[in-house]
Amino acid sequence: MLKPSTRSGGMAERVKSSLHSRGRAGTVVACRHCAEILGGTAADAELALAIHEGPSTEAGPQIIANPADYVDAPVVFRQYCCPGCWTALYSAVVPASHVDTMTTLGRLGATTGG
Repeated sequence: MLKPSTRSGGMAERVKSSLHSRGRAGTVVACRHCAEILGGTAADAELALAIHEGPSTEAGPQIIANPADYVDAPVVFRQYCCPGCWTALYSAVVPASHVDTMTTLGRLGATTGG
């Protein structure tokens, strides 16, 4: 169950496991862990996320293969986090040249319907 937002005076609505919309009309997206405001609720609104990028082995012990054995392009581990508390919101192993498409709600697959 979500609690009322103490900063905005409105109720919080779950958007994704670690995100929620809040405000009088659900106009902002915030981290459910630290209440950091990340952006607006429109599907194309930019979210202010911290992005960590490193070698694919940083994704965990299950990544043991050398990516060069399977793809010609350099591969990186990319993780999107709340800049306030560093809760991981999305993680992927992608080509280094892969365009950042995860900083909008639409690409995170979020809906504000429940």
